[in-house]
Amino acid sequence: MPLDIRAITQYCRDAGIGTLEIKKRGVDIDPATFRTKLKLKGSASATLILTRAGDGRVAIVAERVR
Repeated sequence: MPLDIRAITQYCRDAGIGTLEIKKRGVDIDPATFRTKLKLKGSASATLILTRAGDGRVAIVAERVR
């Protein structure tokens, strides 16, 4: 998905995500500040990867596999 705070917030709410580990590569975003802007309230957990793809920036939501 595009790196858009509103789209990511909506996705996390729809998926019930409350705990989010944020990884970044090649983007100028502070993970701690970004996390507080999301205002997560769910019980599920996920990893959010913020990176570049071509000329744009993308967000990838992943679930940790153990």
